[in-house]
Amino acid sequence: MNPFYSSFVYKEVNYDIAAATYYLSVNAFDLAEVRARKAMENKKNAFLGTEMLGRVFYSRALQQRDSTNRNLLLDKALGLFQTAQKEKQNYSPAYSGAGAVYLKQFRFKAAANSFEKALQYDGLESNVLIGCAESYLGLSRVSNTNENLGRALDYYLECNRMMPGNAPVLLNIGFIAFRLKKNNLSDKYLTEALNTKLLSPSDQQKAEECLRQLY
Repeated sequence: MNPFYSSFVYKEVNYDIAAATYYLSVNAFDLAEVRARKAMENKKNAFLGTEMLGRVFYSRALQQRDSTNRNLLLDKALGLFQTAQKEKQNYSPAYSGAGAVYLKQFRFKAAANSFEKALQYDGLESNVLIGCAESYLGLSRVSNTNENLGRALDYYLECNRMMPGNAPVLLNIGFIAFRLKKNNLSDKYLTEALNTKLLSPSDQQKAEECLRQLY
């Protein structure tokens, strides 16, 4: 999942943000940070630079093996996303970015709230729908209730309507439906996932085992 994809259309090209996005894509974090901070100097659109700097710290966090450093970087990223929300209340990527951090921190309720805010401000985006689904899936592991599983299933199904044929999405629909004892639905989506031929050997084995248990 790329929690930072957005269909936001700029009326003008922001070259600092464009450059930061490129540098981030090639893991040139120092250069990305320089351009993000430069973008923050534009008071009118400072939120773009603030949110981009949050992405930089988030991406750095994912590269860390040391848990202390990782957590510090995640906290910095979260603070920047929250600042961007204050600078531009309806800027969806600031909410999906915060949601991504919350997921890494296992704060599933906060993640769900953030991703749903992102949906509210920017309509349906497949990456945000997946974020919502993963949040409720996490909540279901904590609370062990079918209500959260059902919410996760609904978001994955909506995502599948937007981008049909995505193997991980199909697989998750099949697994969740299996847990909810929706056998026909599980059969349908696990079979579709297997037919993509894109599953890892481990996921293929799990899907086949679920199918065997259905009947």
